[in-house]
Amino acid sequence: MQKHLDDLFLEPGVAPEWKELLRDLDRLQQVRLQHRGADWRVRTDATPTITTLFRKAHIALPPRAKQTAPPKAPTKPNPKRLGRPKRSATLS
Repeated sequence: MQKHLDDLFLEPGVAPEWKELLRDLDRLQQVRLQHRGADWRVRTDATPTITTLFRKAHIALPPRAKQTAPPKAPTKPNPKRLGRPKRSATLS
């Protein structure tokens, strides 16, 4: 993977330090939060090196903040049938 990323950065003047690159990738996070009844996905700011890396790898960074639909509530299973049991297809 490091070789592939090195190939992406073959332009003159662009030579990221691997420790810094990994640290910046580790800091890139996305969280889901609720604010005033709306669900939002918010990500941390990407450093210029990370932005360049994603652009060269043809990977789109998610938007900085995006309103999303709330998660679906879990559905309850069908309640147990009340009353007489169904007759079986075979005679006893």
